[in-house]
Amino acid sequence: PGGNTINAQILAPHIPDKKLFVVRESLRQTILSRLKTIDFLAITGSSGMGKSILSLQAVEAQRNNWERISFRGIKSEYIRAIVNGLCDTTVHAPQNIILDDINFGQDYSVYSDAFEQFVLQLRAHGKEVIVTSQKKIPSQLASRLGLSTNNELHIPVFTAEEIKELLQLNNCPQS
Repeated sequence: PGGNTINAQILAPHIPDKKLFVVRESLRQTILSRLKTIDFLAITGSSGMGKSILSLQAVEAQRNNWERISFRGIKSEYIRAIVNGLCDTTVHAPQNIILDDINFGQDYSVYSDAFEQFVLQLRAHGKEVIVTSQKKIPSQLASRLGLSTNNELHIPVFTAEEIKELLQLNNCPQS
């Protein structure tokens, strides 16, 4: 009563303009290969390395079987509220889910129990889960989720060739 309303958008995976992004094919194939044998994959790496785009590229062929929820810029206490609300609405939905840009920073403990419950429910109902984050899933949470090193894929920085391709795709001047 008297609290704030928190809205989260559950969206179909969609890449707005595919021509603007480099396809990092070997990483995309690694994601697809891992998802054949595991039901949870954390894609981690520095800001701007293409984690979100890679997750979208990986599920592109089956995008009707996936939904995406973006947590970009959402505070930890709101993440907890959103994840708690999602437990009731998405667990029985037929789609797999991308939890995009989860912040596993210092205050992740505010939502770790809700996150754990949500992910375990999804997995118990046969769903695949992709999480993108700048930080690794904290070891205690990873342990409670039953994750191994195979459940994480670290995205490296762009190569010089990938940077050159990005510049060309985006019509940037080159020296």
